[in-house]
Amino acid sequence: PRHGPALGAIPADLISMLIGTNDYGGGNCEVAAGLSETLNGIREAQPDVPLVVITMLVRREAGDPHGDCSSDGGGGGVTLEQLREQLRREVNRRIHAGDRNLHLVEGGGLLSLGD
Repeated sequence: PRHGPALGAIPADLISMLIGTNDYGGGNCEVAAGLSETLNGIREAQPDVPLVVITMLVRREAGDPHGDCSSDGGGGGVTLEQLREQLRREVNRRIHAGDRNLHLVEGGGLLSLGD
């Protein structure tokens, strides 16, 4: 999240972000807030630069829940697809709020496990 202002300070014709794969591997259960803070920092400095958010790429363990996402500490991880959905919702929320230069690319189909 703290990277948004620093990224926004770099002049760019286009910004692309592949975000969340380390969150999944690290057991984080939520990525939308971090994406939102990062986008806020970028948009403060560069409100009109085209920005592409790419959802997580394919991973071998993509169906396996990672992390402890339960409120009671009793397990219940998050899947890669659930994290992708968090990114989709945040990007779509911003697009519907008027960010015409924000775009979403589905990363899950960009590569195969054989690549």
